[in-house]
Amino acid sequence: MNTMQKAGNFTDFVKESVENVVDTVERVHQTTLDMAVDFLKVVGLPEEKATEAKEKQRKLVGSVYEAIRATNQQVGNMANEIVGGTKEAIKPSKK
Repeated sequence: MNTMQKAGNFTDFVKESVENVVDTVERVHQTTLDMAVDFLKVVGLPEEKATEAKEKQRKLVGSVYEAIRATNQQVGNMANEIVGGTKEAIKPSKK
């Protein structure tokens, strides 16, 4: 394996590692926010309001992490081009 192939493999490894971390952090973030809303239900927030709050937070947090994934994809594509890899877009992972 030549140096450029090793660099390409390393680039792929880093990109996949970042994607895995982003997925994990998103799940932790969503779970933490769900717990906060569940606590608000315990102290009197009506079920309807709790459901609405969870839906809004899931959409907002999801959009933030999708932006992070898109940025990671662009950085990965740029790194692949630099090390002589493919110029085709690398597909972002889906949860």
